[in-house]
Amino acid sequence: MATQDHKAKSKVEALSPADRLDYWQEIAKYLGREVRTVQRWEREKSLPVRRLSGDREDIQPRVFAYKSEIDAWVARQSGHRGVPSDASAAAALTPRDPSLLRVAVLRLENSGSNPETEFLSDGVSDSLITRLSQLASLRVISRTSVLRYKGQAIDPGEVGRELEVDAVLTGRMVTRGNALSISLELIDVRDNSVMWAGRYNRSIDDLVTVEDEISQSVAEKLEVKLTGGSHTLLPKRSKQNPEAYRLYLKGRYYWNKRTGDAVKRGLDYFHQVIELDPVYGLAYAGIADSYSMMVFNNMISPRDGLPKARAAATRALTG
Repeated sequence: MATQDHKAKSKVEALSPADRLDYWQEIAKYLGREVRTVQRWEREKSLPVRRLSGDREDIQPRVFAYKSEIDAWVARQSGHRGVPSDASAAAALTPRDPSLLRVAVLRLENSGSNPETEFLSDGVSDSLITRLSQLASLRVISRTSVLRYKGQAIDPGEVGRELEVDAVLTGRMVTRGNALSISLELIDVRDNSVMWAGRYNRSIDDLVTVEDEISQSVAEKLEVKLTGGSHTLLPKRSKQNPEAYRLYLKGRYYWNKRTGDAVKRGLDYFHQVIELDPVYGLAYAGIADSYSMMVFNNMISPRDGLPKARAAATRALTG
């Protein structure tokens, strides 16, 4: 039994963190189905979903899956009624609500000479995904699904067909000292036409304001051109400490790598944010995610890590 457990553990450790899908929502998006459908597949068809069971103090077990295992399961299910032959076919078969627009926000290309600024381009990309997801008329493709296009020469039309979206947002970022330049294009994948293009030359200290302006411009063009409807105003965020926000983006950048050393480095950045701004909710959320990931990676025990994760999550919610 011990040998089998060791083999199972080794197999999990051999899988790439980038291959993982966290939570039911990401698993469902990867398969192109509703969460309840995917949960039923786990119960009835042995869909390979894993759980990180904590001690008795844990609030809720962590749910995750690996793309490679999902793909293998789908291949085995080929020909079975109700299960498509692959994940892309699943997405194609999913009924689409014609009143909803689908958009993919690709990772901004980091065109600066300093690779250390990549956390900014990734951070802006993630912020735009989060902001646009607030609109009820939009369905924004998840970060996990667009990550595979990072660093590649892409054809927006091909990306649009692969992800089943109406529009693709692409762009590049250049930083020189404290100066920031962002160039973007919103492509209508139906005819590869440019729906909107924008360029923003600002200070890095104005990053939050720039993100709000970009997301509002994209939302307006999508809603007006693709539906003919009036645009919805996205709420503007309150002013934040620029240095605290940059440190938070660094923390998320390293946390997203999901390796032991990177998660610890990200946790350090989140704590630096709290030192600057003790009520910075996003930083507490990052701390909670970091301790959860450290438990998952067997860096600390559930008894040590989960109470810290829960306390930080509570602080993130209460401010």
